[in-house]
Amino acid sequence: MIRPTVAPPEPLCLVAGADATYALPLAVTLHSALRHLNRDRAVEVIIADGGLGNQNRDRIVATLRRAHPKATILFVTPSMERLAGLNSGIYSPSSYLRLLTPEFVGAHQQRVLYLDSDILVTDDLAPLWDFDMAGLPLWAVQNFSDGSHGRALRKALAERGQSDDCLYFNSGVLLINLPVWRAEAVSERAFAFLDHHSQTLSFPDQDALNIAVAARWGQLDPRWNIQISNLGIVPRLAPPSQGAADAAAMRALRGICHFTVAKPWQRAYTGKLAAAWQAEALRLGWQNPLVALPETLRLLLRQALSRNCTRLHRRIGWPKAQA
Repeated sequence: MIRPTVAPPEPLCLVAGADATYALPLAVTLHSALRHLNRDRAVEVIIADGGLGNQNRDRIVATLRRAHPKATILFVTPSMERLAGLNSGIYSPSSYLRLLTPEFVGAHQQRVLYLDSDILVTDDLAPLWDFDMAGLPLWAVQNFSDGSHGRALRKALAERGQSDDCLYFNSGVLLINLPVWRAEAVSERAFAFLDHHSQTLSFPDQDALNIAVAARWGQLDPRWNIQISNLGIVPRLAPPSQGAADAAAMRALRGICHFTVAKPWQRAYTGKLAAAWQAEALRLGWQNPLVALPETLRLLLRQALSRNCTRLHRRIGWPKAQA
């Protein structure tokens, strides 16, 4: 009997971008994503090079090829001219690369998953990829530190007939519906807003995307952008647009963990998953383990001491030492 053939699932397409400063965190982000994928699932990785340098590019390619047998890695070098003069706040100009995604992803690709470079993936991304995008240009997760919109955002929302209490998403994880994004000129609208307001924005690329799509975005399960530094700030997150939130995955930090403020490679980091991030960095093999392991252990010890000192200050009410 001839068995019917089953078409393989659609390959995932991951997009990230960084400069040399974030070369190692970018590699950790993508390595952790690939390591948790099924070995039989094809995946294309597109890296927007904002100034990585040849040595970092070579190391990233070698690292990611070891992480997944069916991964293809493509570097693109977007023109940075469009970003000239835009305020990037405390971030690198590379933070704007997500807005250029339609320019460097081929027309054959229907969707991409954009990931910031300060992320640790702790679960298989296939469930996030394999669902109906419902004709929306992007899907994202509500910002965990969601407060009132700034003046420029409130004015822009009012001009578009939107209330200033509409949900505000975090742009660190974006599931992008490329045909709809292009048809609705999301990038063009975001850049038009930035041209007039970037100097007054705290999170320029994120603010601009929220204005560009207004209410035209889908709410993902929060587990797909667990904003580690801001857990618990918003008393109650809005429910996902499709299905129910996986509370157990959130509690277990199983999904996409995003280090939105403090970074786990920094000495002062006192948050969750420090050891997990450092372990992933060691897996890259970028450093001699005889050198890297003791340095990692010293960093984790300093982080633990800092964390416990912070807890002690809070418990007994001592003022923090001034720098």
